[in-house]
Amino acid sequence: MAMAARIWRKMPDGADFAARCLTAARSLYRLGRTREGFQQGNSYGAPYRYNERTWMDDMEWAAAELYATTGEAIFLKDALHYAKLVTTESWMERDSVAHYEMYPYVNMGHYALWKVGDPTTKALVSGFYRQNLERIEARAKLNDYGVGHLFVWCSNNFAAAVATQALLYEQMTGNKQFRPLMQDHINWLLGLNPWGTSMITGIPADGDHPIDVHMPFWRRLGKSVPGSLVDGPLWSSIHEGMLQISLSEPDEYRHLQPGHITYWDDWADYSTNEPTMDGSADLFHLLAWLSSQR
Repeated sequence: MAMAARIWRKMPDGADFAARCLTAARSLYRLGRTREGFQQGNSYGAPYRYNERTWMDDMEWAAAELYATTGEAIFLKDALHYAKLVTTESWMERDSVAHYEMYPYVNMGHYALWKVGDPTTKALVSGFYRQNLERIEARAKLNDYGVGHLFVWCSNNFAAAVATQALLYEQMTGNKQFRPLMQDHINWLLGLNPWGTSMITGIPADGDHPIDVHMPFWRRLGKSVPGSLVDGPLWSSIHEGMLQISLSEPDEYRHLQPGHITYWDDWADYSTNEPTMDGSADLFHLLAWLSSQR
């Protein structure tokens, strides 16, 4: 809402709506300050849960954006406070996480604070990014494809997050140390993986990409929505235990399955072949950057 306020107040006749957005931002932020913590809102009876337990990064991001919009020093002070609570907390520091446990997969709060912080603050938050990326880099050295993300549910989102954080770190510091790491994770999503398939519907148009996706447009209408990033491969030990998943037709990638991870291009597999909005949004950021490099 704070970002929306900045955008709309630049628009012709946008002042009133910008003011409403800023009022909403202040209200939501005040609620966050009053009721610190997290709440999981999905059905209690659901077999799978969105297990998010992080919240300080969200508050850091909100405070930084409110400062950028209002210039009020209290928001900058709050953003730094939350940044020092978060530090390097991220899935990148761990070998496994629960479904959506640490979300979003990139702490955009650190980047938002970097944009408005003084040199000391900039060095602090870019250092947090660097430590995360060093952990991923060490794990990537053990992988034939140079990737170090986790193969838990929505693994492609994790790959996109690594690439995004590496890109942001480069923009923050000018240091291209993690450019190879960024490119390897982008390459993975574009088809440099055991299955030789892009993980993006309709891209490349003349190449191998997800078709039989877990999505109503495809299942009911036989139509594909291009540009959607699918969930991606799972550790086979997790995939084999997923509820109510079975192939609706023979696995065209059976001869390519590496054993320890599994990917099915099959509408019946909601765990590896369902397009995700958050992963796709992250992907757009990366594709926009790649396009700008041409």
